[in-house]
Amino acid sequence: MSLNQIGLYIDRVFQGELFFEDFCNNATKLGVDRITNDLVRREHCFYGPKGDTYTHPYSFEPKFTISPHFDTEKLVASLKTTDNRQSTAIEFLAGAAEAGVASIHLFIPARKIIYMGLQGDFYIEIWA
Repeated sequence: MSLNQIGLYIDRVFQGELFFEDFCNNATKLGVDRITNDLVRREHCFYGPKGDTYTHPYSFEPKFTISPHFDTEKLVASLKTTDNRQSTAIEFLAGAAEAGVASIHLFIPARKIIYMGLQGDFYIEIWA
């Protein structure tokens, strides 16, 4: 896993220069198969198939507070704005936090994302 390169890719996502699908394709090429986005710690952790990891702090100052109440409807509404590229990655994270998401677990080969709240609530998204 090219640690420097994956950090540059995630920074480009939050700068609005790279979109989700392109990021996933590039991450896979670098040997990443799983990512955890920890909204509490304000960092991403990238995992390779052989147990290698790389943690990268947010490259921006988050301006959101995580709601203690998990709201699936708010989360789904926030997800729809990213599907249509109507929001930036930072705006999406703010919407997810407002919906009570504390961490996002992305499984690239399985094309599955699990959004988890502070109390263990969760929502699973499968992308095509």
